[in-house]
Amino acid sequence: MFEDMELASESQIGIVTTMFGIGALITSIFSGILSDRTGSRKLLLVIGAIGYSACGIMLYFAHKLWHILLYRLLNGLASGCVYPIAIATVVAVGSLLATLLAFGIKEPLSVHARMLEKREISVLRKEISIDDSESSSLSVNSDAEDFKNTKNSMPLWKLIFQWQVLSASITTLSMGMLVGSLESVLPLYSKDKFGASASKIGLLFVLNGSVAILLSAPIGWVINRLISRHKEKMRMYIVLTGLALTGVAVLILGFGTSFAMILAFEALLSASILVVNIPVMSSFGDFVNGLGLNSMAQCYGIYNLFWALSSTIAPPAATFLYTQIGYRSTVSGLLTGLCVICALLALGEPIKRIYQSLTRTSDISRNGHLSVEEEE
Repeated sequence: MFEDMELASESQIGIVTTMFGIGALITSIFSGILSDRTGSRKLLLVIGAIGYSACGIMLYFAHKLWHILLYRLLNGLASGCVYPIAIATVVAVGSLLATLLAFGIKEPLSVHARMLEKREISVLRKEISIDDSESSSLSVNSDAEDFKNTKNSMPLWKLIFQWQVLSASITTLSMGMLVGSLESVLPLYSKDKFGASASKIGLLFVLNGSVAILLSAPIGWVINRLISRHKEKMRMYIVLTGLALTGVAVLILGFGTSFAMILAFEALLSASILVVNIPVMSSFGDFVNGLGLNSMAQCYGIYNLFWALSSTIAPPAATFLYTQIGYRSTVSGLLTGLCVICALLALGEPIKRIYQSLTRTSDISRNGHLSVEEEE
């Protein structure tokens, strides 16, 4: 379209691409908050669907740059409205079906309620020191009542700064910047270096979608089995494996010598990013379910917020660097660095635990014993 309208410059393409991120950035978090607080999913989904329909009509009649800018902005607004709600809806349906499959159709809700009650008691026993005195018993009952009254609410700012949510958000931001950069730079490079036509360049996007369609469910199934068998620590190793594969794919893309080679390793990259994104994205839902919070849509709103932020920052930055330092330096240097940052982030929590363990061991050898607080 840009070629037809004689608007095809790198800077303008970057601006058009980033408009989607701006739109999604505006609506992502608010749609999640509104949905969780009102308990309604349908209205926001309908509004988003209307927005998508308006986008199609607008694009059909677009013949100026500002028309395309407005189309992309509206597309982002609709996406930010629909995406967090759609994921939260699927997760909610999945939770209900899991209960039905696990306990049978008969009285599934009462069984689920008993499970939640048992989980609350378990959490309370870990967090509250229980002794045999009557006053302690009254204190526990009071704290249990407070827990029940507050367990379904958590302020958004506090939710964002929970380690599991924050680390997943930063990883999402980094991966989003990598994807957004490549989506802006690879078409330009394919055209400039290999003379690829618009239809051939379109294969890059068709390939991404095809890999996602074919591999999302199988990869998700394998990741669930691994985490179920080896517990939560396995999530970190899966993410690190995906980051290593992503880094290799990006490096090879940076030194690609043919368009066929670009296509082949774009497929590897798409699969590798799924290995990173699926466990990172599911950690939001696992965190909310683990605490019994009514913040599912807000959590996925945070996910989409950081993805939208990366979609806002990356395209213009990538196209600018492409024109200034070239394709190879942009892709092989900068984008591989994002993979390294994410790997260090994933290793942050286990390194912290190892340090705390070593410190505790040192204290034991020095003092001969642990205090009651340290043992707890």
